[in-house]
Amino acid sequence: MFKIVKKWREQGTIERARGTGLENKKTTNNEDATLIQHLRAHPFTTATAAAQITNFPASRRTAQRRIRQISDFRCRVAAIKPFLTQQNKENRMGYAMQYLIFDQNFWENVIFTDEKVFQSSRNGKIRDFVLDSMKHILNKTIAVVDFPLMCGPGLVVGVPDCVGELMVD
Repeated sequence: MFKIVKKWREQGTIERARGTGLENKKTTNNEDATLIQHLRAHPFTTATAAAQITNFPASRRTAQRRIRQISDFRCRVAAIKPFLTQQNKENRMGYAMQYLIFDQNFWENVIFTDEKVFQSSRNGKIRDFVLDSMKHILNKTIAVVDFPLMCGPGLVVGVPDCVGELMVD
């Protein structure tokens, strides 16, 4: 209150100066909604990529700010995988032994990889936009199971029909 009275005495006005946060927005509500709709459809897209795809007219920082302001989305980094204990290894070996009886049709839908760390995104860690109240989006989750191969430990990755939606350029 003191600052308002002081401004009135010194300048004869209580109007805000230009650049103090009340000027017009750089984007329209429609452009903001388009950005949010794109993130709902493609949660593994970065804010920068979503802004480019939707022709968002403002900067990357403004796109990130709009996502936080007008939606319940928050950008999260995937959790870091914990080290395996001996009990984990034994449980996984038992699980893998159950799959020895499956036929060729089953194995045609499985991708084998080793436990080498690789990047599936050239932007570093995989980030996704999720609702603030949710830890993950169930229909976008791919099941991953450790599997002992003849040449060492590996992974069995289930490939759902929506795997094409998960790939981000």
